Amino acid sequence: MTRSIVAAVIAAIAVPSSAAAADLTIKVRDRHVSQLGGLRTSGLHGTLREAIHAWGRPSSRKRQGDTGCAVNWASVGVRATFANFGGGSGCSERLARLQRAKLRSKRWTTERGLHVGDPSAKLKQLHPEAKFAASYFLLYTAPDRFGGSGLDLPIVAAQMKGGAVRQYLVEVLAAGD
Repeated sequence: MTRSIVAAVIAAIAVPSSAAAADLTIKVRDRHVSQLGGLRTSGLHGTLREAIHAWGRPSSRKRQGDTGCAVNWASVGVRATFANFGGGSGCSERLARLQRAKLRSKRWTTERGLHVGDPSAKLKQLHPEAKFAASYFLLYTAPDRFGGSGLDLPIVAAQMKGGAVRQYLVEVLAAGD
């Protein structure tokens, strides 16, 4: 009996559930990043507190100046920058909002099924509209919200290395400007 319980516990730890594997999806709606895994980023969402709820306790957190905060989650391969432009700490769990993130774990995927580590041929098959620029494929773009340049800027880019997706670079800009 004890052996079967131990075996069941080991199996549960070693094999992620389908929910755990599916929870690290980059979702884009109406030309903005609406969700990263279990973290909603639209509207009033995207706070540091919500990120901790979605991804667990951060492996590190470091204040950057008066308004910024660099936060890392090694367990899910996230390096994120949060900001608070409303007059408080950029590391405030309640007030700081996600600005940008680097997503490095192979568990991260686009809604079309492109994972970190996948070859460029699969990227081109799943995202044929992606444009290549200086070691990045621009998967999703959106109009410049702040500069009035009239240009579409990348909101999700796949950085390439050795012919494969190395990481995703995501621009959320939830704190505004």
